[in-house]
Amino acid sequence: MKNIEFLGLPNVGKSFFFKKIKKLFKKTHNYQSIFYFWLFKNKKINYLSYKLIVHFIFNEITDYKKNKYLFFFQRKIYFFLKTKSSSELEIQHNKVKKKYRLFFKKLSNFLKFHKETDRLSKLFADILLGYELAKTMKIDLISSEGLVQRLFSVSLRKKILKRDLRALSSYLPNPSHIIYLVKDKQTNISIDEIVKVYHSKNVKFIMLKDNDKKFHEIFYKISTILK
Repeated sequence: MKNIEFLGLPNVGKSFFFKKIKKLFKKTHNYQSIFYFWLFKNKKINYLSYKLIVHFIFNEITDYKKNKYLFFFQRKIYFFLKTKSSSELEIQHNKVKKKYRLFFKKLSNFLKFHKETDRLSKLFADILLGYELAKTMKIDLISSEGLVQRLFSVSLRKKILKRDLRALSSYLPNPSHIIYLVKDKQTNISIDEIVKVYHSKNVKFIMLKDNDKKFHEIFYKISTILK
């Protein structure tokens, strides 16, 4: 199993570049869609429900669209399908939280009294569930918002010391590859520390600068990873 994650500052183009990659590697999943693929394979949802919700996930249906009427109609279907699977998702979340209880305890202590603690905890649970399902099903993942990016989002909300970052990351599985999108003249201490941490874990990096137009080279590298 290969799990490729994106890392970068806000608005650097992670979602844009992910969409380009997804068009070429249609059989891959991200941390979110793999849950619904698992539901379908286990006959917990039908094929139409699976195809619809995965389509909405990869087309970011939760974002505002130019056609607001179509947007609200699609969003209604999207949340209806999610609600139907919410009880199963909660069961699987509880299993993941039990397995990674040390991480969630550390995260809770670190973000103590922060208003977004619960939200971030749920986001990590979603990703870890996707990771565990992909590992069980032996399916490759590509995600614009993975564990490494979520650690960065934690650092954006609260100043994180290097030792805390290492401690949090030590309880998490490592991605096999990180596509690191770098802005020109980028300066951000938090993301630099995260890069150092994952370099020390021997995670392989693929770097792409925002003025780099050699997308075909990145596509080729990814194709060799997922062959």
